[in-house]
Amino acid sequence: MAPSNDIMTDVPGTVYLVDASGSLDAARSGRDILLVPQPTPSQADPLNWPKYKKYWSLFLISAYACIMSFGENNWGAAWTTISEETGVTLNNMNGGSALNYLLLGFVNIIWIPSAMKFGRKIVYILSLLFILAGGVWGGFFEGTAQYYLMMVVTGIGTAAYQALIQLTAILILLFIFTFDDTMFPRYRFRNQTSTEPSKHEKTAQPSPTKDEKDQKPDPNLTITASHSAGEISMPPRTYLQQLAPIHYFKDDQTTWFQYFRRPFYLFLFPNIVLAGIQFAFGCTAGIVSFNTISEIMTEPPYNWSAGSAGLLFLAALVGNFIGMAIGSLSDYLVLTLTRRNKGYKEPEMRLYAYIFSLPLAAVGYFTYGWGATAGSHWMAIAVGLCCMIAQQVSATSIATAYAMECFDQISGELVIVLAICSSVINFAISFSVQNFIDATSYGWTFTFYGIWVILSMVMGAPMIVWGKSWRRRCKGRYEAFLAEMR
Repeated sequence: MAPSNDIMTDVPGTVYLVDASGSLDAARSGRDILLVPQPTPSQADPLNWPKYKKYWSLFLISAYACIMSFGENNWGAAWTTISEETGVTLNNMNGGSALNYLLLGFVNIIWIPSAMKFGRKIVYILSLLFILAGGVWGGFFEGTAQYYLMMVVTGIGTAAYQALIQLTAILILLFIFTFDDTMFPRYRFRNQTSTEPSKHEKTAQPSPTKDEKDQKPDPNLTITASHSAGEISMPPRTYLQQLAPIHYFKDDQTTWFQYFRRPFYLFLFPNIVLAGIQFAFGCTAGIVSFNTISEIMTEPPYNWSAGSAGLLFLAALVGNFIGMAIGSLSDYLVLTLTRRNKGYKEPEMRLYAYIFSLPLAAVGYFTYGWGATAGSHWMAIAVGLCCMIAQQVSATSIATAYAMECFDQISGELVIVLAICSSVINFAISFSVQNFIDATSYGWTFTFYGIWVILSMVMGAPMIVWGKSWRRRCKGRYEAFLAEMR
């Protein structure tokens, strides 16, 4: 049986993750790791989908993310060329880029509530349409005014550009005809998934409230006989149902406006805000390199073409794999520390992984900035870029996972907080980077930004010390938040 220790279980985010005693039904497939959240008995639950369907959904979402990230960085290598051909100064180019970053966060105030109320599919499709429109416009805009308006459109859709127009059209069709929405009413099954210690232990089901008695049943919902109060069964969607762009659950009592306003309350949760700051400075590497790589490599002493400068992003690709490895390493680190903690996982365990990201930031920002200032061999720029991107991928994954592990039932709202923090901070950085370089040098500019990036990760130390006490203090607000949800 799992230890019954109220001190270890009364804090949001503290989870009994490893079943050291082997007594829990929740630990499946002969492994000692409990699934969080627990799969429900319903075949419609995405956690119960066949593997091929899970992999296909993962492929579509990964392709969607690839379009956003690659399209955005694709312009970086030709930044100065685009500036010359369109008549937009580098300062205004960076200003439009800053506006784009600002919208990437704040437009999520609209996208995320819509996804939570009407399903993910419609949001994917609409955002891709914005991307397609921005991509077409990006091929022929002229002047600063058109550039800023085009960046607004791409910012709403989360940025993509001319080189990806055909792929984006294809992806829209794939989402329409092959994507099954992953939104699932998990709240209906709260009494049917349990991580209680004993296989044989039975708990009384709570009596339905007056509001619950008055609710009209969903037509897709059936009740079958069970050992106790009844078992809810939801059949999987038919193909025609999957084609619908909107998926709405009639028993979802939360309004769109409630979904809209709820994330703003999360700024009172210190764990989330600090994770948002770490996420924001984690994103800084891609932004400052995007704004400067073309200017550095196409001017003396390098004098590279835009195409050759673009190949330098192969170093960023290597950095991505290093960052992914650190992210996976953080998972193993959490499991190791959880086993040492008698099976209980604390979100702060993941923050120790910043020890791998921190030196990457120091080496990356220093080497990239001072290498460009000194006109060092192009390999110095490549190594700096590789290390910066490795730090970006690892730090953002650690910060995101930490925030979601602290308050796992409000992950949708958490995304908005992280995105807003990133937008505000990186709007200022993108807007100021060119003026900073003109006033000082690449070296001092990247040293300054690098210090802030390092300090954001150093914040992990007080979060490890006091993070659990902050979560405990937020328990009342968190439970009130959850009570409003259903």
